[in-house]
Amino acid sequence: AETITVLAGEDLDDAGLAAVVERIQQAHPDIEIESLRGEQPLYPILMSAE
Repeated sequence: AETITVLAGEDLDDAGLAAVVERIQQAHPDIEIESLRGEQPLYPILMSAE
């Protein structure tokens, strides 16, 4: 994967989203991370790899 997109649900605050992105970046520094507020009601995090 070259890009990971992280969509934050309505129950995940900005600090939680930042923590998720930071952990991914630490584990995979060569992958681009895009984070967005999806505000989906059911899942706190949705991710896709491209």
